[in-house]
Amino acid sequence: WRAEERAALLLSEACARAVSAALVRSEVARRQAARDKHAAASLQLAWRGCAARRRRRARLEEERREEEETARFEASRFAALGRAEAARLEALVRAEAARHEHAGEALRA
Repeated sequence: WRAEERAALLLSEACARAVSAALVRSEVARRQAARDKHAAASLQLAWRGCAARRRRRARLEEERREEEETARFEASRFAALGRAEAARLEALVRAEAARHEHAGEALRA
């Protein structure tokens, strides 16, 4: 009868250890899943941020190109006014373009 009790006790302890180990594995798996979910969310946010920066950079580049094109057009139009006047006005246009370029760089930083 003692041998049966001892065998039952050993079996009960073995079951308790198995359940405990299963709970530990479950908790480890739950924590890993939480870390994976957090990492995936972080990557998604980083990707969205990169995409937003690329779109902003492309928009600023397009604005810069338009400003340069406008500056070239204005310079050619002003050329008819005379060389001295055209040079003065072109310098003003370039200063304005440089100011916008500087503002664009500040936005990118």
